Amino acid sequence: MPFEFQKRTIATVKKLNQCDDEGKDWAPKCKLYESKANAPVVSYIHGGDHKYPDEGHALIVKFFKEHEKK
Repeated sequence: MPFEFQKRTIATVKKLNQCDDEGKDWAPKCKLYESKANAPVVSYIHGGDHKYPDEGHALIVKFFKEHEKK
């Protein structure tokens, strides 16, 4: 999938989740976008291939530990 499509998907999800336009660094290669609707978004952008990142599982756990459902 072209990166431009991925960027549009991230922008759409951020809009639907009422996220800030400017993300903050959250982890290496990751930006966290806070949400007015308690639905934050994290983007992970790297220049690699279609390989699942080695740190993927750890980042998912980190996200859910920091953003418990309310």
